[in-house]
Amino acid sequence: MNDSPRRVLFLSPFFHPEAISTGRYNTHLARALAARGCAVEVVASHPLYPDWRPVFSDATLPGIRIHRGGLRLRYPRANLPRRAVLEGWYFTHVLRQVRRLRSDVHGVVAVLPPMLFMPALRSMLPGVPMVGVVHDIQGIMARSADSRVRRGAAVVIRALERRAFRACDQLIALSRAMAGQLTEACGIPQARIRVHYPFVTTPPGDEAGTALQALMPPDRRHVVYAGALGEKQRPFELLAFFQALCKLRPDVTCHVFSSGPLHEAIRRRNESGGSPAIHFHGLVPDEQLPELYARSTVQVIPQAEGTGAGAFPSKLPNLLQAGVPVFAICDAASELARVLDETGAGMHVGGDDPHAWASSMAALLSRLEGEDRDARRARLSEYVARHFNIEHLVDDILACFPHPAGLEGGRERR
Repeated sequence: MNDSPRRVLFLSPFFHPEAISTGRYNTHLARALAARGCAVEVVASHPLYPDWRPVFSDATLPGIRIHRGGLRLRYPRANLPRRAVLEGWYFTHVLRQVRRLRSDVHGVVAVLPPMLFMPALRSMLPGVPMVGVVHDIQGIMARSADSRVRRGAAVVIRALERRAFRACDQLIALSRAMAGQLTEACGIPQARIRVHYPFVTTPPGDEAGTALQALMPPDRRHVVYAGALGEKQRPFELLAFFQALCKLRPDVTCHVFSSGPLHEAIRRRNESGGSPAIHFHGLVPDEQLPELYARSTVQVIPQAEGTGAGAFPSKLPNLLQAGVPVFAICDAASELARVLDETGAGMHVGGDDPHAWASSMAALLSRLEGEDRDARRARLSEYVARHFNIEHLVDDILACFPHPAGLEGGRERR
């Protein structure tokens, strides 16, 4: 009997110790696979997000081997060229590493995008089950842009995505709307798609901590955006909204906890005649997240118009678990809006008028006065446990991979 663990290749440039977005999601998923007894081989970049500047790391995790590269890469500031550089480099990095690691591989987990490598990987590992976790549908993101060049690029991106998705034996979609797009636009049969919302990733911590007390004193109402800040988060509209809100509600302080080029761009714009009640900070360390949530009166989730089926905010389960009221700027028909309606966890607004958003936020703040945070958390706990559960996702992934006890010589016994 072969008692060796299932050997899983985990493919994404974004990984530990990146603290937000896809890197955070990937780290928790790889650790969950290792906790189930898998030997996880991660093919990743040195940490690069959200600043898009690779920084050397030799950080390790128990039960996981990390094969890094890309330290000398320099990424362009513009989004399309930057993505092209990432796709091209990661294609070569994956193929180089897989040539070394491909013996006795029992399954592949690829978090997409990037996605150019998938058809070639399918040829290199015939018969090895492959699960693609679709974190974003880039074709939808590009199609929603105002630029004619970006909309033209969307056609090419969608064609490349279809090839990558079809190379997978099973796809994990982060929302039902995303699953619908995979079927309607990419031709993936529904039987090959599973829907799993992002899972809770908040670490244990002290809600009563004092590390953020000077930044977020208790005599103010704190409206917070925290996380990655890219085009899909509408950064300049977010800034205009915060400026309008601070004029409307003098008791409010707005905070942006982020990093990267767009974070710096809106910080500089606010310095040129903006509001002194808007404060810009770096990313919060993991151990301070519970305190950040406890001190946030409301957290904001902005989502670019027309992109709701292309992505789902991974921070939402953390906010719901902590009982933090959510103010979403999104399409009324989006899945984010639907979840907020189902849970009563906050408010969503659409359109493109920052002053209208500020009026809606002011109404939400008035409504929240005197509300008990613990009662809100208790009310949402069952929904969070049922819908944002990493163990259900791991169950579906492992169901695709043969166990070594059923293998002989690297092939499944017949």
